[in-house]
Amino acid sequence: MWIFLLILKWIFIILGILLGLVLLFTALILCVPVRYRAAVDNREKIQYSFKVSWLLSVVAVKKKKDSGQIVFSVFGIPIKRMGNEKTAKKSVAKSEKEKEPEPLQDDKEETGEPVLSAQEEKTEQRKVKKRPFSRTKKAKKKKSKKNFSFQGLSSIMKCVKQNKKPLKRLYREIKELLKYLAPKKVRGTFLFGTGDPSSTGLVTGLISLFPIAYQEGVLVTPDFEEKRLDADFFVKGRMRVIYFLRLFLRLYQDKELKRMWKQIHRLKKEAF
Repeated sequence: MWIFLLILKWIFIILGILLGLVLLFTALILCVPVRYRAAVDNREKIQYSFKVSWLLSVVAVKKKKDSGQIVFSVFGIPIKRMGNEKTAKKSVAKSEKEKEPEPLQDDKEETGEPVLSAQEEKTEQRKVKKRPFSRTKKAKKKKSKKNFSFQGLSSIMKCVKQNKKPLKRLYREIKELLKYLAPKKVRGTFLFGTGDPSSTGLVTGLISLFPIAYQEGVLVTPDFEEKRLDADFFVKGRMRVIYFLRLFLRLYQDKELKRMWKQIHRLKKEAF
């Protein structure tokens, strides 16, 4: 009997250890942030690099400026490499060779078929293309005319008026999400010029509308004399999975959002 109890004891110990490891791994996934950083430089030619890492770079996806490969690594060991400059060049050369048109006149002369001029071949091709597409276009126009109605437009406007509160909440959640995803550190210089002082001033005014232009470490310099574009940027940030899980639960538990979604789904069925 004591042997059976001893076996049960070890089974429960092993199950407890496995359950603890699962809970620990789940907590790591939810709470440990995913860090990202990226850099862009186009002074001589456009070069970029990025790195997305998790748990002190135990899992990482990165690309260097002087390399065309994206490397996926675990514990610093490369597991998969994506993209290669040599293979890309070979594939482009093969595709260009395949796209080269083959001579057709020789085949027609051998088979005894009448050889047509270039203009006659173009006119025949246009006639063949116009016949099927003209019918389909007419059918599409008829369908679009049938589907569009002022009643459907009024029902959409009514749906928007009835769901102002959930729409405002959805807008607020999207705004908070974008704010959370924004990089925590931005550094760089941006020197630009369009060659025309008036258009350069207009672009400067548009850039000044964005808050990123006023962050510490960002320098935006317009050039009113020459046409140029020099940029050197570095961004760094982080995000946690638990934030997205909480966002999903908040939106899923909202009854007004559910009612709005059902109403939109019903309007789609009525329209189509």
